[in-house]
Amino acid sequence: MSTIDPFSINVPTDQISDIKGRLANARLPNELDEAGWDLGTPVNEVRPLATYWRDHFDWKATEARIYFMHQPSSISDVIPLLYVHGWPAHSGDGIADPAFHVVGISLPNFGFSEGPSRRGFGLEQYAETCHKLMQRLGYQEYVTQNGDWGYYITRTMALLYPQYCKVTHINFDYGGGPLGFWKYPLLAIEHAVTPYTEREKKGMERRKWFIEESSGYRAMQATKPTTVSYALTDSPVALLAWIYEKLHDWSDHYPWSEEEVCTWISIYWFSTALCREYFAPNSISGASLRIYYRATHTWKDSVPNKVTRARTGEWIDSVKIGYSHLPIKLGPIVFDRQKDRSGHYFAWEAPESFIEDLRDMFCRGGGAYGAVSGRNGYLE
Repeated sequence: MSTIDPFSINVPTDQISDIKGRLANARLPNELDEAGWDLGTPVNEVRPLATYWRDHFDWKATEARIYFMHQPSSISDVIPLLYVHGWPAHSGDGIADPAFHVVGISLPNFGFSEGPSRRGFGLEQYAETCHKLMQRLGYQEYVTQNGDWGYYITRTMALLYPQYCKVTHINFDYGGGPLGFWKYPLLAIEHAVTPYTEREKKGMERRKWFIEESSGYRAMQATKPTTVSYALTDSPVALLAWIYEKLHDWSDHYPWSEEEVCTWISIYWFSTALCREYFAPNSISGASLRIYYRATHTWKDSVPNKVTRARTGEWIDSVKIGYSHLPIKLGPIVFDRQKDRSGHYFAWEAPESFIEDLRDMFCRGGGAYGAVSGRNGYLE
């Protein structure tokens, strides 16, 4: 891995002027009367956000405070925690706990991180990048926190580097039944005859809704990411509508402010502009979308022992998370807590609750206490 150097954001003023011009000249689509979120991001939601982004949002004031990667604690023996985001998130969407040495990586192709220009960068390569970063920072052993794509990446880290990646805290995984009767007959029968609780039924309904009504983006990004990227690269309004839909649909009635939405979208817009200019001339907004293509298509890879998306959810017969998540077996489960609020963006929506869970998991008496050699998080 190359040298780790300090990095600060400084978007040129011509890039800011450019986006204001694009927003001023944007053409919005026609819309049906009484159109709702079921058809996608409504025009009456996009129009005021685009106006705020153009006339009121101050990127220069924002860029000075939003981005950091490594936040060491003042206590030397606290636990190194790698925070791995998903899509459409970024490295700054929820890192605040001083009880850990926090490393918030901006994944390759996301935010202001440079990405590969050649095919083949999949889960194993993301995992290798994250692991090598922790090693270069001096953390031989570490723990991870994740959700969404971060779940797949840190699970891959645990499979490839089990002697280093000691514990993972997952706030968003993917539930489902056993992978097949012939492979797991007893588990399949157990799953079939065990009634769902009301909470589980609601979860299944939500999952069904997502698959049938809200997963079109995934099909596009997993099959034709370049085609989608033309609109997202050229039009800030297209990028706003594409990502804001996910912020709305995947949060738990979180009251997104105009400032928050514009900050979130600006990170994707301005980082793409800078990557084009300074890092990779052929870089496009579709770069972060390609994780879907590569991870999906590794299902077809036949390389022995290759870590595919399927392998990250393989069963370990000795342990079961429980029916609240459907019977998924990942490894020794040392902490399990259900939440009544917060969704895909747990760390952003409910940071206090998020931090409380981490502290309870790693505190004295917690299931993960002492998992990292010589680093229990306390002044002895």
